[in-house]
Amino acid sequence: MGGKSEVALGKECRTGQAQHVLQGRHVDVGGFAHSVCRVALHSLGRSGGDRVQKRLCRRDCAREVREDAEGWRKAHDLFIYLVDTGVRLSEALDIEWADINMKERLIENYAKKVDGWAFLPISDRVFEMLQRRHNQPRPFHQMDRAVKNLRSAITASTDNSRRVLAQKGKATVHSLRDTYATRMLNEGLSLGEVGYLLAHKSLTTTQKYARYENVRVAEKARKALRK
Repeated sequence: MGGKSEVALGKECRTGQAQHVLQGRHVDVGGFAHSVCRVALHSLGRSGGDRVQKRLCRRDCAREVREDAEGWRKAHDLFIYLVDTGVRLSEALDIEWADINMKERLIENYAKKVDGWAFLPISDRVFEMLQRRHNQPRPFHQMDRAVKNLRSAITASTDNSRRVLAQKGKATVHSLRDTYATRMLNEGLSLGEVGYLLAHKSLTTTQKYARYENVRVAEKARKALRK
């Protein structure tokens, strides 16, 4: 998921299964689900279930494992797209292949909320992810389980202590948009440029990130003092 510089609004990230999932380690998830199935089968055997019931359970469990693994793969891909484009969740789910120029590595993103368009660059990892998903009708097709998984992963991988929740609120999918904005500011983009990328209707909306720009100014001043 990256270092602290990629964690939105200063939220600290914990290690754990959810974070591994967001880093693409899907094997752990499938293995966990498979272990649950084995326990279920063992319990059924001890309770006197016949062989037909066991076969049915094994088949159902295998299907559930495949569906769950696919849901986590989709959640990982959606995470990459959101954190590297800064778009709203609804915009990601509505994106069409016609809006994506793989040759020029540009996404023409429509923000329905403000009825506006923005050209967004495609990062290397988003490019690779989109290439992998190009056999889908849309980049993010049938994502209900993936969205649920992503939300639970974000909750599980961030600090939800009473102090952090009181100071900074709960981390959500929208926090990935905040992460994108702060990363852009840290890389030297102006508030106006970040506002364009986020499809903000007014610079006033983007002003909430001004404190991160001020941190950059303080860092420049620190470097000046060293000369």
